Amino acid sequence: MVKSYKTAALVALLFWLLPAINAQEILVWDNDNNSDFIDPDGAGNIGCEYGIEQALQENGYEYTSQSNLPDDLSSYEVIFVTLGIWCTGCGSTPPGAAGSVEQQNLIQFLEAGKAIYIEGVDWGSDHSDTELFNYFGINFKNDGASIGIEDIVGVEGTFTAPNQFEYLYGSDADYLVDELAPAAGQMVLTSQDEKSRVVAYEADEGYRTISSSVILGAFKDAEGSNTKASLMNRYLMFLTGQEVPFLQLSNSEIDFGTTYSGYSNYYRLNLQNLGLETLEISNLTVTGDGFSTDASSNMEIGIGEETQVIIEFSNAEIGEFTGELSFTTNDPENSDVIIQMSASNLLPPDLEVSPQQVQVELETGLSEIFQLELGNNGDSQLDFSLEIIDSDLGKPDKKKPLASDEKMPKGREIYNTGDKIYRDFGGPDEFGYQWIDSDSPNGPVYQWFDIMNVGYDTGLTGDESSVNIELPFEFMFYGDSKTSVNVFANGYLSFDQANSVYQNLPIPTPEQPNDIIAPFWDDLHQKNGSCYAYYHEAENRFIIQFNQWGFYINDSPLTFQVILYENGTILFNYCQLNGLLTSTTIGIENYTGKDGLQVAYNTEYLHNELCVQISRGPRWLSSDIYSGILQPEANQIIDLTFDSNNMEPGIYSANIKITSNDPEEEIVEIPVSFTVLQTSNSEEIPLLAKVMGNYPNPFNPTTKIVFQINTPADVKIDIFNTKGQRIKTYPSTSYAKGENSVVWNGQDDNGNQVGSGIYFYRIRAENWHKTQKMLLLK
Repeated sequence: MVKSYKTAALVALLFWLLPAINAQEILVWDNDNNSDFIDPDGAGNIGCEYGIEQALQENGYEYTSQSNLPDDLSSYEVIFVTLGIWCTGCGSTPPGAAGSVEQQNLIQFLEAGKAIYIEGVDWGSDHSDTELFNYFGINFKNDGASIGIEDIVGVEGTFTAPNQFEYLYGSDADYLVDELAPAAGQMVLTSQDEKSRVVAYEADEGYRTISSSVILGAFKDAEGSNTKASLMNRYLMFLTGQEVPFLQLSNSEIDFGTTYSGYSNYYRLNLQNLGLETLEISNLTVTGDGFSTDASSNMEIGIGEETQVIIEFSNAEIGEFTGELSFTTNDPENSDVIIQMSASNLLPPDLEVSPQQVQVELETGLSEIFQLELGNNGDSQLDFSLEIIDSDLGKPDKKKPLASDEKMPKGREIYNTGDKIYRDFGGPDEFGYQWIDSDSPNGPVYQWFDIMNVGYDTGLTGDESSVNIELPFEFMFYGDSKTSVNVFANGYLSFDQANSVYQNLPIPTPEQPNDIIAPFWDDLHQKNGSCYAYYHEAENRFIIQFNQWGFYINDSPLTFQVILYENGTILFNYCQLNGLLTSTTIGIENYTGKDGLQVAYNTEYLHNELCVQISRGPRWLSSDIYSGILQPEANQIIDLTFDSNNMEPGIYSANIKITSNDPEEEIVEIPVSFTVLQTSNSEEIPLLAKVMGNYPNPFNPTTKIVFQINTPADVKIDIFNTKGQRIKTYPSTSYAKGENSVVWNGQDDNGNQVGSGIYFYRIRAENWHKTQKMLLLK
């Protein structure tokens, strides 16, 4: 039997098995002196109490929030205290501090055997000489550097062991954060430099405390247990003395999806212990025809640890199958666990590719279409995607200097200029992205597709604002799959950073924002404009249009688009641009800010009716199709366009990587060799001086194809659709020296009107030929 390894993706919404904290009264004392900062998860300006309250709400806990500490605390069991931050917008006013009367009330509360969580960047600085501070099992070490916390990390062997959070580095919440050393308490969270920031303490007198100099609301939520809600749940388990195991499963059910007869499929289920005692698993069994596991029936999972249970499904029969995974635990809230399993077993697809290698030779200045054929010889639907990988990536473009610490005041025009651009293409960056624009003979065709009458309003308004938009497909960006994007009023998109940054920077730079797509990053404002989005299903692309957008300092209108294709290609379309166009950043950058592709930075480059294409792969090779579906016994012709314009003679290589659901060969790589020859100087070969293009473009229903030759020649013109099918031929005809043209009326050779879409026209004159795109819009 052939084995195929298949890892099912974990669902984004984790299956929470929450422990009950019965009849615990919770008070949030909001004493943060109204200091605020930007929420890293996109909620705008927030106070320090926000993160605590949101985490309590997500766990379903009820609480009372007050800005003054009540005199009578007898009805409460747990108190959360926020002492705030040094807020640069709050003048010289320090963070909140507990007064002497309030401190005595808190001491009496602890002596009654109850629990307190105190949070504040100056908790140690302001209270280390007080009686209250001595109740928390900590020592004050120092008041910290001006900034410096990038990550918060759990301590091995504690209930925070699996955790690592990004912190709001460089913000008000990161300013002069105390370092707290454990005395009788236990360090449970540190910053990335291993300095203690959170200490938990169980006193012999029966009370419990947590001291935190970092602000919970400044933690950025990530996946799995790395969320504020998950951490809050464990905080409360400790504070209320519920030292029990706590099981978290990655999934509440297991769906293998489509499987294939004769192949083994594997699913990895994560079991994690987020409790405060060892989790014991026993009597683990799997039932159901075709389902099995090699996992031990009994196991232990330590505090903060996790393990995987691997389930196999293999069945020669065709049909729908179900089974169960069951086990018992010592988690008091989840003692008996049953997980339903399912699989849909089919006969497999079978991918065939012809030819198995591609070799093309062209003289400089020419282009040619090579046809690759894909077939499905199996019995089920074949899903495939295609990627072109450059095997000749040279050294990346020289990196621009990182941005300086100097920050320009908002509303001031930026007159400093970046490097002047002398070409219409660039790259690659370290990942392999390259750019080329419509001013290049080998570049994309500028085609404006206005979405104002077909798209929807994103709701982006005003200044320094953003909206989150779900993408209609998984978009691959620097190797990561993206399902949503933040759109910012300052003319850029980000898959990560939720804080608006008005001052544009060179790319790449570790400074925020990162993980960005920047068609026009500048200090912009909605003014009288709007921002629309539209999924153009016919071409599987997602369009975001800034329409009549403006600069913060003036009303000069800007209309431009970002277009995302499922294959990872990015287009910037610039329709109408007014005002100062030399203070913007154009390009892309990865999530670390250490790799990126800069098109332009604070220099003359942009103009109306310009298109910039960013893609990964060689600029000399492109495909008309990057993904598709093939039913059994079906075939698909893929047109590969080779173009030697602006290329030096030599041999270039690439790989065409085809990924499919064929279990026998999930990845097929086709080697490509492209030889560029020196242009012949023979006078017997008529040379084409220039292809002038087709006008209008887009068109409906007719367009004129204009070309120029420098000597009389026989010229043949063919028109193809995106499937590579020749639909119209203008037979070889003798043309005079100079400018010539033919008119296409949108009909095929049979006189039938063709539909809307992209078409290619190929002009051939003896040993010379050139292919270009045109767009028919009805």
